[in-house]
Amino acid sequence: MIIFNYLFTSLHNSLTRLVLFSLLISAPVLANTTDHKNVNAKSYKVAILYPREAPFWQTFINLMQAAADDLNIELVTFCAKGNRFLMKQQLLSVIQGSNKVDAVVFNNYKDSGSQFIKLANEAEVFSFLVNSAMPEAKAQEMGAPREHYPFWLGQMHPDERGANKRIIERLISDAKSHKPNSLINVVGVNGPISSGAAIMRSNALTNTLKNIENVKLKQIVNAESWDEDEASLKFQALMKRYRDIHVVWAGSARLVDGILEGEKSLGVKAGQDYFTGGVGFKKSMLEAIESNRVSASAGGHYIEGVWVLVLLHDYFKGIDFVDHGVQTKTNMGIVTKENVNLYLEILSDDRWSEENLSKIDFKQYSKFYNPSLDKYKFDFDSILLQLY
Repeated sequence: MIIFNYLFTSLHNSLTRLVLFSLLISAPVLANTTDHKNVNAKSYKVAILYPREAPFWQTFINLMQAAADDLNIELVTFCAKGNRFLMKQQLLSVIQGSNKVDAVVFNNYKDSGSQFIKLANEAEVFSFLVNSAMPEAKAQEMGAPREHYPFWLGQMHPDERGANKRIIERLISDAKSHKPNSLINVVGVNGPISSGAAIMRSNALTNTLKNIENVKLKQIVNAESWDEDEASLKFQALMKRYRDIHVVWAGSARLVDGILEGEKSLGVKAGQDYFTGGVGFKKSMLEAIESNRVSASAGGHYIEGVWVLVLLHDYFKGIDFVDHGVQTKTNMGIVTKENVNLYLEILSDDRWSEENLSKIDFKQYSKFYNPSLDKYKFDFDSILLQLY
């Protein structure tokens, strides 16, 4: 059962909710909240392993840290610096010996998720897979969380297929409005070929295009480090190879940045000669949408680490989330020209500073602190409202 339908599903009504929110904060907050603020309460230790330094992961970690501070969780962070072997060593360092943690959270970086789940299970350390799913064949082999590996508590990842489908449909629509009755040629610039997120995004591209008439996918190339410079070079090579290209789909905002940089030497302009877009809420991406250079973007999934910490916290306190589902697919918000100004305001850098994140009351999402909650209300809009 999908219980986390939180991401930007009602952003057009955000201003209305801001008014309501201002009224609510004048009243006692969380009137039915149980007082569990005992400073001597046990602190649980959770490790998060993330693949590389990037704006997305920095926001992901900052949000997790703010939630951990609220929930009395000791959060230990490890950056693998793009090295899956280093990530494995980091995992081993926290599932055994004096540094053993209560739980470890990681994504399926370079298809390492299944191995990490097995290692943590053998060490009797709880694990949670987040942000990217395993390929279908590996997922069938592993089974569902807790089915074969009892210490694998759950997994949560964004609805890559749904978000990318909407982005692609917008790109094709924009291209057809400029080239009516023409065959629309498409290329893709994606992330690492071994990345779970990249695989799901490219699958979404190919599956969506199968159902659209007068469209031809020429080629998808991979930038092995999600790097702007590499994306720029790959984009230039594609445009020179095929020349008559109308849509350039990208696997991330960083790749879109590379594409826009790469066009400068080609004499073409995004939003006129071709149309591009992809996953990510970088400021540069939103500004490019505002200036009609990018058609669409999706994002907001950096909040998933927070929801995972809430679930782990409650599990440690004896409140299992199994009845609400151990496999969660979260929605991403879609940004286009029609709503980009609202997103630019909400997602400005100062809103997401560490100081501002400390204003968020993450305990309100926990069943332990709110026994009257019948189900988890992981609503990203409520996070945004607290940043005002």
